[in-house]
Amino acid sequence: MEFSLEPGEHLVQLRFADTLVRRWSTRLSLLALFLLLLAPCAERITAWNGSSGSRTNC
Repeated sequence: MEFSLEPGEHLVQLRFADTLVRRWSTRLSLLALFLLLLAPCAERITAWNGSSGSRTNC
């Protein structure tokens, strides 16, 4: 970031804050991570048909 200032004393304050898009992106990323971690368990549950006699717990 660059900006011009006239000669003299200046106080420049910058604030980094989350925007609406950034907040929703974070939520979407967390949801994707949760689903990624849940996928192996869901695959085992749907693959289980009861004939093996044992269930795999996740």
